[in-house]
Amino acid sequence: GQTVAGLARGRRGDVVGVCVAGEGGAHTLGAALVVDASGAASRRTRWLGESGRSADVPETVVPSPWQYVSRWVHLPPSHAPDWHCLTIAPAADGRMRAAMMLRAEHDRWGVVLLCPSGTPMPMDEAMFAAFVAPLGDGVLADTLRHARPLSPVHRYGHTHNRVRHLDRLEHWPR
Repeated sequence: GQTVAGLARGRRGDVVGVCVAGEGGAHTLGAALVVDASGAASRRTRWLGESGRSADVPETVVPSPWQYVSRWVHLPPSHAPDWHCLTIAPAADGRMRAAMMLRAEHDRWGVVLLCPSGTPMPMDEAMFAAFVAPLGDGVLADTLRHARPLSPVHRYGHTHNRVRHLDRLEHWPR
């Protein structure tokens, strides 16, 4: 229920925690060490720039030709397979489609479907089933027949890998 709004700074500009905002208002959460694990959406370069120091961070981008969709499903124990993970690699038929299904807790399973960028991705129940039907030996399609969707189909377009070289910053705050 809270969002990090920025870095909390001490008198000498050193990082002493984070500023958070939420339903209860804004306050500072002190910390001896701050770790930003927010991924690609991180605002850390902006926060570092707010200290008055340059936050121009060199970046290396490795493009990926893939896109994917994912969703959560519920599978009753009576229809759960004896495996924990099923991976279907792209076949030699030229369609370059792949999938993965992973067991989680409380009879939930994550399903990921992959294909090359620019290929139409499934966004509803019928398209999801049609995408899965020809994959592999049919095990995934058969398993999903007994599953109940727990989430909508979420589409992820760009899957580029990025490395932000924060180690190259000239003035890293204490």
